[in-house]
Amino acid sequence: MSHDDDIDQQAWQLLLDHLQGATPQQRHLFAARSNYDGNRDALQWLADDPRTERATALLMYWALGAEFHAQYATDDEVPGWASGSHRLIRQIEERFLAGFYATGTLYFDPRHGPVPPGDYADVEQRRPIPPAMLAAVMGSEEVDLDDEDYDEGLPMAVAEAIWALYQQDR
Repeated sequence: MSHDDDIDQQAWQLLLDHLQGATPQQRHLFAARSNYDGNRDALQWLADDPRTERATALLMYWALGAEFHAQYATDDEVPGWASGSHRLIRQIEERFLAGFYATGTLYFDPRHGPVPPGDYADVEQRRPIPPAMLAAVMGSEEVDLDDEDYDEGLPMAVAEAIWALYQQDR
């Protein structure tokens, strides 16, 4: 294992430790503010965990670009560069509709999310988005997505610890 791979593994372990012990609110904030280009493993981990609340799964679905991906009528039409996001979107949709995700206290309305329906109005939808994926998840708590004690969805202490790993040997 190279030095860079070792640092990547240590960073992943810090992130995983955080997500495993995170509250539903912290997971939701991570999903909302995460760098979707660089955190595919963490997003997949959240999508695979039945403790992830329905509100968070729905937020991830839209943040991944569900409406953009609706232009592909079949999975075979998806270009290689979009295949990872597409698979994750379809997986979240399937699990969400099947009741896989936890019913909790969090509220989320896709119309007020980071990538709301209508953001890709110029893209022809060839695969319909199920009505349940357009509806708000009702809950008693709305998470403050602008919490300044977080960086890219991580508490500052976790973000700084990960950042410090990559600053070693510089």
